[in-house]
Amino acid sequence: MYAIVLTGGKQYKVSEGDSFSTEKLDAAIGDEVALPVALLVDDKGKVEADPAKLKNAKVYAEVEDQYKGEKQIVFKFKKRKNYRRTKGHRQQLTKLEVVEITADGKRSATKKATPKPTAAAKKPAAKTQTSPDKKTAEKKPATKTSASTTSKSTSKAATTKKTADKAATSPAKKAAEKKDGDK
Repeated sequence: MYAIVLTGGKQYKVSEGDSFSTEKLDAAIGDEVALPVALLVDDKGKVEADPAKLKNAKVYAEVEDQYKGEKQIVFKFKKRKNYRRTKGHRQQLTKLEVVEITADGKRSATKKATPKPTAAAKKPAAKTQTSPDKKTAEKKPATKTSASTTSKSTSKAATTKKTADKAATSPAKKAAEKKDGDK
């Protein structure tokens, strides 16, 4: 049994058990969504394409994942005008797994979706430290060395010497020296 559904502005041919990706749907992972059948339903060779009869037909699917698609590069260019623009786009997508296709919109009791464990539930719990003594024993207090204090004092002396040299070569002093040299 297969059907053609319309979602996200696109048509998809789906059958039970298929997985497909579509434009992002507002549903959490593990939720079940009902998609309307757009064009036809094929039930073991019996094709139904009448829109009046397909009004109640539904495809039930479970949300497997919400993710971003591949990056699409958009490049604009105009020759001899020095105009170039590059942009990228990643489309938000939803991966769906088809659970059941119904021509009349009524679900069978045996095919109800069973909630799957989420990715967060599959991950093991984070390890915690049991003893606070280990944590304090690992940290050692930092001590200052005499080399770091001596380098600071020498750098201060060098900066004061530089400022004194700059003051000696100020424009007013240069002018005064020039006048003295002319006499």
